[in-house]
Amino acid sequence: MKHSIFPHHVLAFLFKMNQHTYNSPLFCGMDSSPLTYSNFSRQLSSLLLRAGYNPKGYFGHFFQRGATSTMAQLGFTDLEIQQLGWWQSDT
Repeated sequence: MKHSIFPHHVLAFLFKMNQHTYNSPLFCGMDSSPLTYSNFSRQLSSLLLRAGYNPKGYFGHFFQRGATSTMAQLGFTDLEIQQLGWWQSDT
């Protein structure tokens, strides 16, 4: 029997376990402040180095592009993608 995992159920569980509200940042630091792009980039570089990879050529916006493409493939509307990405423009 194949089991399906629904992302909204996983997020609801994550927010419940971490006592976050639904409008809280998904990723945050130890002080509960939102994870910034620069902090993410530093952590990504550090983890890649520790894993033996050259971090040059890996950028945080690749994850945003990948998430956006995946959401579009899953049938999210443009408006939903904009809201989840906190984007103001229609581009």
